[in-house]
Amino acid sequence: MVYQDPLLAYLPDAKVRRRKKKRASLNEDFAVTQPETWHKQYQVYQDWRDTSPTLQCLKDNAVRFQQTCDAVKRGIQQAQSQIVDQVDSSRDAVVVALKQQLKSARAKLRRALQQQQQNQQTSEDLGADLIAFSKFVSGSKQESQNFAIGSLVFAALAFVCGCAPWLLPQLYLVFAAVALPWRVYQFYRKRLSFYLLDFCYWANLATVLYLVIGSGNAHMGTMVYALADGPLAGALLVWQSAWVFGSAAHSVSVLIHLLPGLALFAQRHFSPPESVSRISLLSSTQYGGEPDGSATFWWFLVAPFIFYATWQTAYWLIVQVCCQHYIKKHGYETSYSCLAKRAAKTNNVWNRIVRKGCKARRLCMFGGIQLVFTLACLLLFMPLYHSFCLSCIWQVVKFAVPVYYGSRYQCEKVPQHQVIKAVQSQKVHVSLTAEAKAAMTVKKTVAFA
Repeated sequence: MVYQDPLLAYLPDAKVRRRKKKRASLNEDFAVTQPETWHKQYQVYQDWRDTSPTLQCLKDNAVRFQQTCDAVKRGIQQAQSQIVDQVDSSRDAVVVALKQQLKSARAKLRRALQQQQQNQQTSEDLGADLIAFSKFVSGSKQESQNFAIGSLVFAALAFVCGCAPWLLPQLYLVFAAVALPWRVYQFYRKRLSFYLLDFCYWANLATVLYLVIGSGNAHMGTMVYALADGPLAGALLVWQSAWVFGSAAHSVSVLIHLLPGLALFAQRHFSPPESVSRISLLSSTQYGGEPDGSATFWWFLVAPFIFYATWQTAYWLIVQVCCQHYIKKHGYETSYSCLAKRAAKTNNVWNRIVRKGCKARRLCMFGGIQLVFTLACLLLFMPLYHSFCLSCIWQVVKFAVPVYYGSRYQCEKVPQHQVIKAVQSQKVHVSLTAEAKAAMTVKKTVAFA
């Protein structure tokens, strides 16, 4: 039996081979030369190996070390398999995530392309709608003609004021002969006939009568001049009258309040040249003149106030007493109702003061405020009558304020009205188009059937 050293299991392979080879050669030589001794020594060695605790401990350690190595090897294999599994699962998760991201990116790109196509289609539709809408927004030919006529009237009036102010009374008479009948027709057609009872038309009628049949009466001229250039002209500022060149109604309304005072101002301060004073129309008008000092206060304040009180009483009797039921039944509008609606829109302090309480109190407050306004205008007229410079400044103010409010109306209100009108026209056009399409569809269906 060949001796096997237990320590050979823990040595490197080369050393193990060399030691095995050396011991094998020694054992063979020793066994050949001294066989008995070799057997005895081998027996002793065998007994020592079986009974030695050190060798037994070494064997046990070798077994445990081998087990530990096997456990470490199995742990390494398990770790390797787990790492491989984790790498595979991570790779699969990454692949799935990448596929999902790619899918979502494709969906986003598809939606973006669809949105772009929709936006392009919307832009095209919007452009077509804007082109169609602009046709409705743009003013008509009639409105352009009205604006041109209004501008020419303003230019002609300014030209006459600068070159021939002595023609203003005759120009006002021509205006009254044309505008006042047209105003009566328009109010009658629009069921606004009771507007003709307003103070402005009474003052214009008094001015026309004075210029036609009473121009030689200086006292009457002072009274009419006080009414025309006092409360009548002051209404341009208080009621913020707008001189809109494209609106005949606005232009006539402004001229009704502006021209009487301007004509009487020109009659008082400007006389025609001798070369044209022989014309019959001009010779019938008396220029210049001033009442005596004893009658000044009476004709400046008392006589105009009596005229105003007469008008106010007649207006109240006609509108609030005699024709009140008729006005409510047929839906006529009066100056009182119009001013009440206008004050309700502004909702200022004056509106809250006047509209508080019963109807009788509101009427009294309205009449009282108008009375205070008339007296204040008549008092302010007295220095204007005696001062040419103040009268000129007042005439310029009478022109400037309506033009300013007319510019605001033209730039702010007119575009809004045009847009509202265009929207309403567009809605009607769309509804008519839809009805036409529906009718064509029904006709095709019936024909197919």
